[in-house]
Amino acid sequence: MDLLSGDVALTPGNVAYVPQQAWVTNTTLRENITFGSSFEQDRYNSVLEACALTEDFKTFPAEDLTEVGERGANLSGGQRQRVSLARAVYNQADLVLLDAPLSAVDAHVAGHIFQHCVLGHLKASGRTVVLVSHHLKYLKECDEIIVMKDGAVAEQGSHEQLMSNGREYANLVSHFTDENNESENRKAEAAAFKPFHAKQANRGNSKPRFNPANFRPSAGNDKVFMGGKRPVLPDKLMKEERMGRGGLQMSSITQYIGYMGGACAGLLLLLSFCLPVAAVTLVSWFLSYWLEQGGGVSRLHGMESISADTPNISLTLFLLTSRIPILFCLELTSMYCGSFDPCC
Repeated sequence: MDLLSGDVALTPGNVAYVPQQAWVTNTTLRENITFGSSFEQDRYNSVLEACALTEDFKTFPAEDLTEVGERGANLSGGQRQRVSLARAVYNQADLVLLDAPLSAVDAHVAGHIFQHCVLGHLKASGRTVVLVSHHLKYLKECDEIIVMKDGAVAEQGSHEQLMSNGREYANLVSHFTDENNESENRKAEAAAFKPFHAKQANRGNSKPRFNPANFRPSAGNDKVFMGGKRPVLPDKLMKEERMGRGGLQMSSITQYIGYMGGACAGLLLLLSFCLPVAAVTLVSWFLSYWLEQGGGVSRLHGMESISADTPNISLTLFLLTSRIPILFCLELTSMYCGSFDPCC
């Protein structure tokens, strides 16, 4: 939204912001919430309860001391959003900006957060809350409502004032009420058929059979796991690197060659390293030998001109140019060594 006139300024004091795309750091859940503030157990527990995080933290291996992965990789979208919201609530800022914090949670959790967090913690403590939301059923609890349309303010006022105007806001609320009533009617009709289906299902005397193949351990169940207690997962994602000592085992080399394509591919790869070095070494040696022989240059010995012994020119040219096709062939071999059969 572009500023057309006037000024935009914030009153002095702390400001907390909860973006629509939740932001978390690669540290523990507790440190993500306290975020540099002093830890107070009672206030911390109250914030967790208001943001509906208490039960979620109990499912983690180390509860709130569990480390959060990169960008919250081990958290769901709703959990990341609630952690970000809990950070703003725990901060005790004077102004709290909430950009659609209820969009990533279901209706039940959204109602809990609005009643216990927005109204219970933020509004009850006298803090100013700017809430952006598409949940119309919570707007009647707000002191001031701003209706946006096409990037501009369409209406502004309290719930009662906007309803009496009968414009954009009133149309949205009436449309939402009609859809909500229709949804409630469908739920009531579905609930009326549940006893009938239950009776029909109970007429058979067959008992459910236990199939071990269908058993899947629950991610949040810590009671029974494949006949025993679920192993406790480590609470740290970053661990110290384990380093081996001693020489490289022959079994590791054999396994590496097998992954590379087998013995043939390993031999060709070894030759691709050895032959170029041998070719360069041989050419360097022959050049030094050729120069020691004079390189075909005549030199004066007293008053006589003596021609130096010149090595075979054909052999010289062959050695100088032989490494070019060797390097070319070995390069082709290294490109296609992955296509060899491991059993060759």
